[in-house]
Amino acid sequence: MQLAIAKRSDGSDYLVPIAESNLFVSYVEKGQIELLFQNLLACFGQQVKVLLSASTLPVEKLKELNKNLVAEPDIVLLEMAYKELKARRKAAAVKAPVFILIEDIWSWVLMTNKKGRSTRLTDLLTMGPEHQVFMICASAISLRNLLTQLIDNNPKLKSRLTASQHPRPVGTLGAELIYTAEDFVYYKKKGSMEFERLY
Repeated sequence: MQLAIAKRSDGSDYLVPIAESNLFVSYVEKGQIELLFQNLLACFGQQVKVLLSASTLPVEKLKELNKNLVAEPDIVLLEMAYKELKARRKAAAVKAPVFILIEDIWSWVLMTNKKGRSTRLTDLLTMGPEHQVFMICASAISLRNLLTQLIDNNPKLKSRLTASQHPRPVGTLGAELIYTAEDFVYYKKKGSMEFERLY
């Protein structure tokens, strides 16, 4: 399952795998994240379960692209996603992927910290991809600070990432995608050190 996120300098599509890791997205305009979510939903097909957390995006329009899309309050979506992960950890067979599309990851960070549910978010971020549960976490703030602040605001996640003698870099949580006001796109694969500039 691959998605064209931008163009290379030669005009060809730049394809990225969307069922390998989480994806952290920084955007400037609402239209950028709306288009990404539309393209993702069109790419998923009808066999994929999708949980959508959106406060300003046209949910009904997005539902037309995927009959399995579920849009509920964030607290409900978190519980649904966590139950799905728990069930998959016990299952022997690998199931079709589940994608959690989040328009504003900070609403989830505040919710999990306030309600004492940080373990659920931590498990989804660190163990989800291994069980075909992927988070597409977006934010209108600079991606340079997105992952660092996400970890700093989640003590359990920070502890898990730094528990070993060799702390894992932030980039091991997923791939990173940046949309700029100048219509450039920057993409960094999970675990990579460098961003690629796209158009």
